[in-house]
Amino acid sequence: MSKYFIRIGILITSVLLVFVFISCNNQMGSTLVDSGIPEGSEQIYVYDDPAGGVAEFYLSNSAPNYEEGYEGKVVEDVQEVNVSIMRVDIHSELNGWQTVVDNSPLGIKYDLLELVDNVALIGVTELDAGLYTQIRLILGTDNTIVVGAGDKASSLPLTIPGGEKTGIKLTGEFEVKEGEPLSIILDFDTEKSIHMTGSVKYMFKPTIRILEETDDNQPPYPVIGPFTSINYYEGTGDKTFQLEIAEQGGLKDPDGDTVYFRSSLLPSWITLDENTGMVTVDITLIHAAEEISFWSEDEHDESQSEGPFIVEITVKVFT
Repeated sequence: MSKYFIRIGILITSVLLVFVFISCNNQMGSTLVDSGIPEGSEQIYVYDDPAGGVAEFYLSNSAPNYEEGYEGKVVEDVQEVNVSIMRVDIHSELNGWQTVVDNSPLGIKYDLLELVDNVALIGVTELDAGLYTQIRLILGTDNTIVVGAGDKASSLPLTIPGGEKTGIKLTGEFEVKEGEPLSIILDFDTEKSIHMTGSVKYMFKPTIRILEETDDNQPPYPVIGPFTSINYYEGTGDKTFQLEIAEQGGLKDPDGDTVYFRSSLLPSWITLDENTGMVTVDITLIHAAEEISFWSEDEHDESQSEGPFIVEITVKVFT
């Protein structure tokens, strides 16, 4: 599977668009869907500039969960989220702004729900080697959301502030190296982006995370609190406390791997749910203070790089 680590996480004004770039000398682990660009151009590109690199630009969509809605506002029965891509520009100190994808004048429409766990190639271009610091996404005017099932389905306008005029500006660095290809994915998170502004009004405020593919598995982020020392008073029954992972950019693991909570040689009076991090303590059986070590481990048996999280558990007697 592809391996990733977080490079940058940025929140921009009203935009919560996820921007990802990965080295394209490895497979992305996603299905390439119909891109809407001329047949053949999304598959073959002759690279003849040794002083620069080739960049491929893709669209994708994080898996939505509309039952929970966004900010407490439930968006039910979403069937389509259609966004029209007019143009993609990038910025560098050397060349300023330059257009890398141009679908003018009408733009090409993509249903983001078709791109869950998939990618659509929207353009390929040669770029000079160097550091690029911004991306600007210009959208067309025909953006819609389809809600409701069957005969009750309705296509409604989807307002995107600034998307059609000034564009959605994404700030984050990526580097083009001489002779090396690069794949850039604009990964929408539709669940977090759709806002209901009225009974039949919807606004699309696209978080940015920049991920880079690597060949090596990265260790998961470490286990944290809530406490390093816990005192229980003498009594009977079970007590619980919750361990967490020190997430970065909403991820428990820089590669996106499944992460488990681990411990070793647990005494009989303590149990650990390795999936959730919930620790249950039977205080009836504790006879002395004891230190318990916890750590995280990913699905490839790679443990956190730093030392374990140690909790001292003590039962005190009422006097």
